[in-house]
Amino acid sequence: FGWVRIGQSLGLVVGSAAGGYLIQHSTSMTFMLASSMRFLALIFLIGKARGGFTLRKVSRSVERRLSLRSIMSDKPFLHIWFSLLAAVAAYEVLFALLPVYAKEDLGLSEHHYGLVVAFNSLLVILMQASISRVMQRRRPSRVMMAGALLLGIGLGGLAISIALCHVLLCMLFFSLGEMLLMPAAASFIAELAPEGGRGTYMGLYNLCWSSAAGLGALLGGFLYENISPQVTWLGGAAIAFFAGLSLGALCRASSSRGHKEAQELWIS
Repeated sequence: FGWVRIGQSLGLVVGSAAGGYLIQHSTSMTFMLASSMRFLALIFLIGKARGGFTLRKVSRSVERRLSLRSIMSDKPFLHIWFSLLAAVAAYEVLFALLPVYAKEDLGLSEHHYGLVVAFNSLLVILMQASISRVMQRRRPSRVMMAGALLLGIGLGGLAISIALCHVLLCMLFFSLGEMLLMPAAASFIAELAPEGGRGTYMGLYNLCWSSAAGLGALLGGFLYENISPQVTWLGGAAIAFFAGLSLGALCRASSSRGHKEAQELWIS
């Protein structure tokens, strides 16, 4: 999962820097280029999919036992799901509103914002693998807690930022939190899944991201328009801190369902 984050961030480095530069010259060219890249990626994936995938077979008896009732009775999973919902909502507040804040309140250009996002992605590319190796011996719940708290520090710092260097410093804390939280959360949920149910659990994990994206943008936009940008960042920080404390309560549960396998999934 850590390498997945690296791949995503590598694309963001190139896309953010190039997009920030191109959009100052031609908005239409920027979106045409982005659409073309998506189309090329689709063609590549279709070509790879023709070869098929090797899947592990699971008996029908195992598949039938995985029902909505069994998922709703999995308290550790529900705990981490709602905790991550809060953490990712705070995460989305930053990326939804930072472009507006950077331009309208700090006077930064689109190019400067592209550099901020590229800085975030570059940190992930350079540091994700090393951080994963160092943290693989820690309990995933504690790693996730630390990640959420760092997200909160990065968000809260934006409330007192007045220049590009301050935004980059906040992004440093934010990126460290992202590198701790995201891979650990994905591997932990994959390990919580029962036999034959990993796809369902990971699908619900992705649903958490989608739900949090809408929730974070809605809440952040409301605070930004009706109160102030500073309250928006402080509110996002409070949500991230709450998520961190909630994830910290999973320390006992994380040791009861195969901690070693979760570590291996995280680093792989």
